[in-house]
Amino acid sequence: MQMVKPMRKFMGITQSDMAKKLNISRQSYYLKENEKTPFTDKEKKVIKKTFNVAFPNATIDDIFLVQMCRKLKFIELTILPPRLRKETEWCRRVGWATLFKK
Repeated sequence: MQMVKPMRKFMGITQSDMAKKLNISRQSYYLKENEKTPFTDKEKKVIKKTFNVAFPNATIDDIFLVQMCRKLKFIELTILPPRLRKETEWCRRVGWATLFKK
């Protein structure tokens, strides 16, 4: 799972805007954002630079390799085993909790 879509939406950037930044069609961007085709390393760098405006500490791994944050968004930290506490603390530290608030 990747965080491209929620981060993009959080920043108010459209798929068309991102496609222009990456010099690809909106349709190609849609397929990449929905994990039907992979982003290239060059595209990942452009996306990271774009997202670093709102998320200055986000790394390429943070953006493209997130796995646990959504599962943990409503779970209290105190009831989690130590292994999962680190994931939740990481989610909060990098700011993902903001993306999941309704």
